[in-house]
Amino acid sequence: MKYAFLPFLFLFQIGFCQQDSLVDSRDGEHYSIIEFEGLKWMGANLLVKNNSSFCEHKKDRDGLCENGNFYSNQYLDQLCPTDWRLPTIEEWRNYFDSFGLDINNKKQFKTVERPNGMLMVRDKKKAFNFLPADNVLNLKGTGWVEGERLMQPLQTTYWATDSISGDTKTHVHISKHLFVVHGHKHNIEDKKEKVRRFGVRCVCEL
Repeated sequence: MKYAFLPFLFLFQIGFCQQDSLVDSRDGEHYSIIEFEGLKWMGANLLVKNNSSFCEHKKDRDGLCENGNFYSNQYLDQLCPTDWRLPTIEEWRNYFDSFGLDINNKKQFKTVERPNGMLMVRDKKKAFNFLPADNVLNLKGTGWVEGERLMQPLQTTYWATDSISGDTKTHVHISKHLFVVHGHKHNIEDKKEKVRRFGVRCVCEL
């Protein structure tokens, strides 16, 4: 009898992150996995529902959320599946750095960078696309939700972790010509009727 439990124990030890795809045990949703800069990234936005989530198609009869759910900053540490977590500021910046751009080129870019990792880069010439269709993380323009309204559908916004300060308001905006990592209180903690909800991508160490 004791040998019957060995396969189960082996699967438990290798963990969910060692698989080639992810099945969220909470709702049965399947996610592809992308390996990038020493991490495994979910290949699509998180779909799991909780008390802070909002789906842009919530009034549809089938309840489809094809672009994933949007979440307030409540329960951020509980959103990702077992063994997975939110990306840090630095890990989101790895996506930006993969383009190999000279952000100090003042003729093309307006750049504001802070010692705490916050960054804003705007392409003044609108010549470079930070959200190409073939981007390495399969990111798409999904917007964000303010109250119950979908905003900026050509942009995408995700929650991030500030590993230094632990700030739970940190997030990243990515659009064709703008990349921003920052945090603020406005419409995240100060106005409940206009609370902003962002998408979530989870990561796991290789």
